Amino acid sequence: MKTGNEATYPHPLLLAMLPSAQQVVPLLIQLFQPKSVVDVGCGLGIWLSVFQQEGVSSVLGIDNPAYIDLNHSVIHPKDFLAHDLQQPLAINQSYDLVMCLEVAEHLPANQANTLVQSLTRLGEIVVFSAAIPHQGGIHHVNEQWASYWVDLFAKARFTPVNCIKHSLWANDQVEHWYKQNLLVFVKNERLQHDAHLQHLKQNSLYTLQDVVHPKIWEQMIANKNAEISLLKEHIAYLKQENTGIKNAFNNLMKGVKRKLPFVKHRK
Repeated sequence: MKTGNEATYPHPLLLAMLPSAQQVVPLLIQLFQPKSVVDVGCGLGIWLSVFQQEGVSSVLGIDNPAYIDLNHSVIHPKDFLAHDLQQPLAINQSYDLVMCLEVAEHLPANQANTLVQSLTRLGEIVVFSAAIPHQGGIHHVNEQWASYWVDLFAKARFTPVNCIKHSLWANDQVEHWYKQNLLVFVKNERLQHDAHLQHLKQNSLYTLQDVVHPKIWEQMIANKNAEISLLKEHIAYLKQENTGIKNAFNNLMKGVKRKLPFVKHRK
């Protein structure tokens, strides 16, 4: 497997994503032998750059340049298409592999079907992942269980072929959210006539859709425990403040009573 040159990826986020891409991309190539790949929500192009390192020359990255710094892009400008992902995407070209990783949760729920329709028009095999409920992250506005996306892809006549999760689940070099969320969808007509894909589906070891990786679960619990600890600190602070206010009020009343004897202290 080619490892690439990490020195060519100056952005810290790229360095964090690179090991995952270097582990997952060769598996995808082994399974599907793509000659062309499109990545919807490509960010700075890290996944596509690894596909290129692995010999896939035809790539296209699509994203909204308002949310990324193209000065740090690791793919050629000719391989990038600027597009608002909340709008339908129409490209008169089909790709062997369509990627959309950890993007869908950033789009409003009323745009979810639009995204799925755009993806399924781009090719017959879609590699997809999206954050589950309570996974957490920046601007996650539509965290959903995998079954939610399975239903949307089913409306576009695509079937899940869970053929990669078992190879990633225990791989510490892959980020936990990819291990947990990564799904492969295949167009029904393609699946019916492709013996290789049928074999992958029949031999899938992971048949459950809605799953939580232990590391994600531990992080969720840690986040909730941190919130609880913070609330306890606030409660303790408020109790202390309340005691101080009560004591101050009592002292004030004592002073008033001394100066105005006709004021009786209320019990």
